[in-house]
Amino acid sequence: MTPHSTALLTKDEYQALYASPSPSQVSAATLILSKQEEAVLRRFRRLDSAVYYAISLAFFKLKQTLVKFTYQDVTAERQFIMQHYFRSKSRSGPNLLFVVH
Repeated sequence: MTPHSTALLTKDEYQALYASPSPSQVSAATLILSKQEEAVLRRFRRLDSAVYYAISLAFFKLKQTLVKFTYQDVTAERQFIMQHYFRSKSRSGPNLLFVVH
């Protein structure tokens, strides 16, 4: 059963609740993490997982629900997170974060 076939929500209502936020809704301020959130971000071993976490968290703050998205959907957000939190990581380098405690 597809989400659009439910009688509870129209297609537009479903999109408003669960679709990725539009670029006009997402600002740099939304993507800035608190110190606690950034500490969690640094615990991820894989860079792609850390970036996905940061974007998911920002979208959750905007919509108060988890939204499904692909990396292709969030290019601007992904670039901001990479520049702000992982400047030293090369795009061509390994996709791992090495956490030293």
